[in-house]
Amino acid sequence: MPAEHEYEVEVRENHILVSQRGLLPDLDAAKAFQSHVEQALNASGCSVAVFDNRHTDAPDEDVRRAMFEWAIGGTFTRVGLVVDGELVAVRATMESIASGRRLKAFNAVDDAVEWVVGG
Repeated sequence: MPAEHEYEVEVRENHILVSQRGLLPDLDAAKAFQSHVEQALNASGCSVAVFDNRHTDAPDEDVRRAMFEWAIGGTFTRVGLVVDGELVAVRATMESIASGRRLKAFNAVDDAVEWVVGG
């Protein structure tokens, strides 16, 4: 059984870092999570974020799609997505390119931070 979804939102000097663990179970939980992240983003004045998803379980397709569309939908100017595995990173980056948005996937937090704040 997948672990319960837990997350921590850390406001840093020039970005926010969202570390996640477990499984985001459904669309209601996704919306609550998005709201919390947006509150931190608005309070910080930042427009870029890094999501460390290396310790998450893959959600249902509807939840994954809702999270991806939210991430590329205009809330952020840049999103770094840290994932576990090259194929997952390539898939997320290619989906973002196809939609004309600024999301890129990485395998390390430092690389994602460098990209989101460097842009």
